[in-house]
Amino acid sequence: MDDLWISPVRHVPATLLAAAGAWLLATGLLLGRRGLLLASRSEPGGNWLLMRGIRRLTQGAALAAIGLGWTFQWPVAIAAGLLFGFEELIETSIAAAALRDEAERESAARAGSPRA
Repeated sequence: MDDLWISPVRHVPATLLAAAGAWLLATGLLLGRRGLLLASRSEPGGNWLLMRGIRRLTQGAALAAIGLGWTFQWPVAIAAGLLFGFEELIETSIAAAALRDEAERESAARAGSPRA
């Protein structure tokens, strides 16, 4: 493990990890913005889309922290990225499931389905 930590080749996978995190962060911002617009208009699924955006944003921030921590050899950044990413993944999964169920019920109620 120490060889991987101090290897001069570590910059390639670490940079790819940080770039993937930045991409997830950016797409999370776009999803969140779209969800916020839908939620402000009381459209069904707006809150769920907003939560999906927040989830993607936090996953991206965690991956970026891990990648940058590996590149610059900051163990605290790696630990924070892992802990924050794992905790937020669990928390947002529960919230996203509840909001998805709410969106399905709202859509069914608007369509006049008996499921509501």
